[in-house]
Parts: sequence; structure tokens; C-alpha cells
Amino acid sequence: MAEVEACLRAAAAWAVAAATQISPVLIRAVLGAVLTAWLIVKLLGQRVPSIEVEPISGEASPSSPRRSPRKPSKSIIPCHDPGTQELLGYVPAMGAAQVRELAARAKEAGKEWRGSSFAQRRLLLKILLKFIMFYKAARVEYVPVGVVGAIVPWNYPFHNIFNPLTAALFAGNAIVVKVSEHACWSSVYYKRIIDAALVAAGAPPDLVQIVTGYGEAGNALVTSPDVGKLIFVGSTQIGRKVMEAAAANLTPVVLELGGKDAFIVCEDADLGQVLPTALRGAFQSCGQNCAGGERFIVHEQIHDEFVRRAAEVTSALRQGPASGEGMVDCGAIRPRTPPVPARAAAGNVRGLLGLLACFLPGGARRVAALADGKKSK
Repeated sequence: MAEVEACLRAAAAWAVAAATQISPVLIRAVLGAVLTAWLIVKLLGQRVPSIEVEPISGEASPSSPRRSPRKPSKSIIPCHDPGTQELLGYVPAMGAAQVRELAARAKEAGKEWRGSSFAQRRLLLKILLKFIMFYKAARVEYVPVGVVGAIVPWNYPFHNIFNPLTAALFAGNAIVVKVSEHACWSSVYYKRIIDAALVAAGAPPDLVQIVTGYGEAGNALVTSPDVGKLIFVGSTQIGRKVMEAAAANLTPVVLELGGKDAFIVCEDADLGQVLPTALRGAFQSCGQNCAGGERFIVHEQIHDEFVRRAAEVTSALRQGPASGEGMVDCGAIRPRTPPVPARAAAGNVRGLLGLLACFLPGGARRVAALADGKKSK
């Protein structure tokens, strides 16, 4: 450390002495090197406290009363050496009240810890690491799980295939992706892209598989004994069924399920910045977006202004099929062919009516008229 500091001082002195003779570019380079060296010194010089922890082996020494077997009791747990069955000692068998007390104590400590700095949290982990590494050298191993199964929805056909694919392949896995029956046409083209890339990279041609089908196809993927890990993106209802079916093989599951995303606008918000983001959250892909705003909670002091300005923009939006002629701001509300299930279509309509009620002048009256089957004036 002393040598580094000496080099640092020498470099700084040289930079100051040569400042009037060397080009500005070289000066900046030297100062950058000095700053880097200073950071290294700071990082290397951070003191990590050492801790000493007495081992528990002495608690079951021959002279310890714990060595003698006690009568079986629900209040204690006998601990034995698994190799020799030698009695090591006893620990308490905690009751419900004790567990609740410990949880309450942890809750109070958590209130304090949540306000701690990242420096303090990092220091705590370094202290633990220093103690653990003193006794054992650690290493990280990356072991592929084999085959990753992914069941993905229809809202982002390209992303929903390539997102799990890139992670799985880079981790050394194969992957089988079951695409939604409402977005399987484009998957044929994406599969051609993937196949061509596999050939160009010299990878196994069967490394990536695309499954099209309905519930039977998805269930077969979930319950396949060849699948080492599952990814499911979709509704909460189906997510429960996926987890339940995967439990038969104890297949690990990663779930990304639906929710009701709240967009909260506080009283001091700059509507010039907030409104474009809010409207994008509502209308991007016509709301068919996992992170889209589905509820807008606006402070009463700016509510009317927010609605007025949102209505101005909303009423000017150009809506239509993305593949049609002319420019559009958002695509079709629902696909015409193939028809979506009645429940999904009803959900789209309810969502659209909610947006109309919020953002269009007289929206509530228009929505009521539509619900009654009448023509609004």
C-alpha cells in the first residue's frame, strides 16, 4: 500500500510540474490515471473489521450436562452427529409465541436497517465474507439446467420469444417456447431466424424449439420430465395451474403474472412531463402491456387539469391497424381474425370504456349511453 501511495504522490507532482509543457490531452490522461490510482487506494485501503466466534463444539464436551441424554420433550431438539450418532447437545423447540416474538423483533430491527446506507450494508457483507473465506475457499459454478420451458403471451410476439431464449442459450441451456395461439403466425418467421443463427454458430440444430397449440400443448410442456426449469408469463389464474402442474416433477417455476398497475400523480407533479408518460402507459399497444398504467390515482388539486389535458391528447389519437395505410398512434383495440375469446374481448371493452370515461369530454355520459345501447349525442 505504501508503494501505491508513493507512486500516486509522484504522479501528481509530475502532472503539476509538467502542466505548462505538455498538451492538454496528455494532462487529462495523466490526471485520469491519478484519479484511478486514488480510487484503487481508497478501495484497497477500506478496513473490514474481523470477528471472532467461539465454536459450539465445546458445549457437548464430556463434562457438559448436555452430553447426558434427556427425556424426550416437545420443548427441546436433540442434536446428533450424523456420522456417529453421537449426542452433540440440545436446542430449544420454539413454540408459536416465541416465533412471533422473534418476528416482531426482526420487524423492529428492519425499520432501522431500511434506513441504512449502502456503504453500511456492503460493510456487513464484507465482514461476513471475510470470516467465511478465512475457513473456506469459495468458487462459483454455472451449471445449466438442461431444457428451459417457456410459455409466453401474445402482446409482444418478438420480445416474448427472444427474451427467454437469449438468457437460456447464454447460460448453456436448450429452450422450448410455447407461444400464444393468438400470436403464433409470426413465430414461424422467428423460428427461421433462429435456425439460421444456430447453423451459422455451429450450434445443435434442435437447440431451440417453438411449440404452437392450445392448453394441451402447454400442459405437456409443463409436465415434461425433460424440462429442468419453467418460465410462465400470463394471467394469475393460469399461473396457479402451471405451478400446480409443475409440482409433480418439482420443476422450478418463474412466474410473471398479471396485476393492476397504479399510476400515481402527486399534487406537485409537472403535468408537462407526467402526461406523455401517463398516456403512453395507457395507450401503448392499446394497453396490452404488462407494465401499462391501468389505474390513475391523481391528487384532487390537479385532477381536473390532468383530465382536461389528457382528454385533449386522447381525442386526437389516430387509431387503426398497424399494417394499414396512413399513420396511426395506436393499433387496433382487438384483432378481428381470429376472434379473441369472449372474456378477453369483454375485458378489452371494459378497459376502453374506462379510458373513455376518464379522458374524453363528457366521457362518463357517453359510456353510460353505450352501456344502455343508446347513441350519445
